[in-house]
Amino acid sequence: MAISDKKVILCCSGGGNRTVFHAGVYQALKDAGITIKHVFTVSGSSVTVPLSMVHQPKFMIRFVAATNVTKFIDYYETFEQIQENHALGAINPLFGKLIRTTFGVTTAKTLPDSTSIVATDFNTGKPVYLTDAPIGTAVSASMALPGLFKPVDYEGKPLVDGGVGEKIPVSQLSSMKEEKDIAVAVWFPEFSRRVIVQSMLSLAPKKMLAVKGVKYLLTADPKTKKLLEQFRTRQADLSKIDLNIQVKSLGFSFTKTNTSVLSQAYKLGYQTGQRVTHMVLYYDKLESDDKLMTV
Repeated sequence: MAISDKKVILCCSGGGNRTVFHAGVYQALKDAGITIKHVFTVSGSSVTVPLSMVHQPKFMIRFVAATNVTKFIDYYETFEQIQENHALGAINPLFGKLIRTTFGVTTAKTLPDSTSIVATDFNTGKPVYLTDAPIGTAVSASMALPGLFKPVDYEGKPLVDGGVGEKIPVSQLSSMKEEKDIAVAVWFPEFSRRVIVQSMLSLAPKKMLAVKGVKYLLTADPKTKKLLEQFRTRQADLSKIDLNIQVKSLGFSFTKTNTSVLSQAYKLGYQTGQRVTHMVLYYDKLESDDKLMTV
């Protein structure tokens, strides 16, 4: 079978700015001539991977460094607002407009490679696959960490971070994957409670209000408390994955904006993608243990 006959379904976890690694994997597969049948993205990878489809790596890295979503938080001024909106703040609409302008597409469906951006229904905790939603809305929803960001409304549904519903977006694989397709998952280990809390507090301008708000959201707001616990403890479903790439070597904060650090992460992702290409080409000859890579 020729390399162009190999089809990959790429399932990308979240992980904030560290997901420039995922973009490196994607680009290596594309450069090798592997057909990307579909891409599923969650949270941070909903920026980095689609952006790699339409821009060069250097632009993607600079954009990620300069426009981290945490820079677009409109923090609430009162505790009552936090209670009402189930969050410390909301994503400024300018973020969605910036995404729309930079991506140069209207929806995930119009990206160069077939793509689904995944969010989570705030009311049910179940994943929502966004292909027809406005691209700015889809990306904002996919990155809206519960408790930090107010849920993003789309067609009457309040949506939050896709990693809450699925750590690795795989629930639609069964209906899409054909016999010779190879599902590749690229993902980071679980976030600890400490990391979640630190991310919620790190940029808040009113520290005392933020501390009071976080305590409320983690203990007294039933929906947010449940979703954050689901986000922290949900295990990745790897039963539908053919090649499993777990990334443990990137120890920097998921809000890191140093372009040199992000470039190194992208480079490591690209090198990993080259190894994944080899695994895809010789998939039928791999033993079970060879289908798991820890980077």
